[in-house]
Amino acid sequence: MKKLFLIFFLSMLCLYSKAWIDRGAVWHYEFISLFGPGFVKIEYTHDTIVQGKTCQVLRPTTYVFRSQGPGLPLVLFSINQQASEYTYQNGDTVFYYRSGAFQVLYNFGAQRGSSWDLGVDTNDLLCSRSLCNVIDTGSVFINGQFHRFIDLDPDPNSSVGLYGKAIERFGAAETYLFPLDRNCDSSIVVDWAYYSFSCYQDSSFSLYNVTANDCEYLLTIGIDEIKNRTEVRVFPNPSNQSFKLISTLSGKYHLSLFSPEGELILETSGVLNDHEINVQTLSAGIYFIRLRSENLREQTIRFVKY
Repeated sequence: MKKLFLIFFLSMLCLYSKAWIDRGAVWHYEFISLFGPGFVKIEYTHDTIVQGKTCQVLRPTTYVFRSQGPGLPLVLFSINQQASEYTYQNGDTVFYYRSGAFQVLYNFGAQRGSSWDLGVDTNDLLCSRSLCNVIDTGSVFINGQFHRFIDLDPDPNSSVGLYGKAIERFGAAETYLFPLDRNCDSSIVVDWAYYSFSCYQDSSFSLYNVTANDCEYLLTIGIDEIKNRTEVRVFPNPSNQSFKLISTLSGKYHLSLFSPEGELILETSGVLNDHEINVQTLSAGIYFIRLRSENLREQTIRFVKY
């Protein structure tokens, strides 16, 4: 009986994953911004020693695309190598280097109601200490294993924040891997990029792609694909009361409305063409509307509330 229990325990243990990345880790995050669409590719290149800790060196590269004109393909406008990030794992906790010291990035063993300091205490937009709050926990089954997740949200006055689900083994599964800057000054509108998770893989973790596209499809996208990805318009835009979806195609959409920092403001399903969405209670500013069709095609639209 003890032997059977041990076998069962070991088999269940194998179903659960390690907490952080492996060699060859690569993430892709799409974004939309004032300058155009694009994606960030983050690569784990090597290890190094920082303050006595053996760390993974993660190098983000940003690809920005511009349109050549109405009906014309997107072209690659710029490739920018960003400053390297440094992470290491200790048990259930992943740390990252910020403000001259290591701070908690993710704690996959945290319980609902837990919080931690992200290590950024001020910015130029009236924000203060950056606290990350766990609003939910659970597990998901990916690549034959269970992975714990933590659902995160920042304090209202945080200078930087993490949003949405972070899944052990690779981190942010909705917005960006590292904390995003935030605006706490209601008198200023800041047009930051809006990020969404696309793909992750490493040497012992098969490709996990949550989109219907190749991880770097923007490098090869054509005219027809652009037309397909812009099948819906929001009208009127800007607006101060409501907007409607205008589409030449039939079908329903799942609609999510996000702040520039990636905070989910509104979510609704079964949205039809010409369906009116009321936004009178929203503060003036820039928002991003993510639409997912019944065939899982996604589209992100920039919306301005005045």
